[in-house]
Amino acid sequence: MFNLVTGPRLQAVVAFGNKAKDIVNLWPGHGGVPVFEIAHPSSYNPIILLNEWRAAVTALRAIVTPDSKAKAKMPNYDTSFVAADYVPIPRADLPFGVAPHLGDDSWVRALNPMHPTSVERPQPDDRHTLIWKAPTS
Repeated sequence: MFNLVTGPRLQAVVAFGNKAKDIVNLWPGHGGVPVFEIAHPSSYNPIILLNEWRAAVTALRAIVTPDSKAKAKMPNYDTSFVAADYVPIPRADLPFGVAPHLGDDSWVRALNPMHPTSVERPQPDDRHTLIWKAPTS
């Protein structure tokens, strides 16, 4: 499957999390395409997450041609998350048929107490399970 995306238009690969890193490292077809291995968005460590994402965004901006509708001049991540960092994922970037609330966690951040995301891992973490919350209304 990965070999189907290679070619002159492939400018970079971003591997989110350890499993993605493992898979990309097993893929001989990525050749000389830059690979960015960064923490998964569900990481419990916001400092590592912010540092790795900030470095990747800086490097990607120098090598990837922005989409025609992209906001490539938006600010990069700072040293802590702010409300503007939590933008909805464009519907066109999500798989067909997913629930309407997926890709937009604004509802869960409005709860009291606030939660940064609608996804959590069970405690103790079995390293295999993610739990998605859905809005009640």
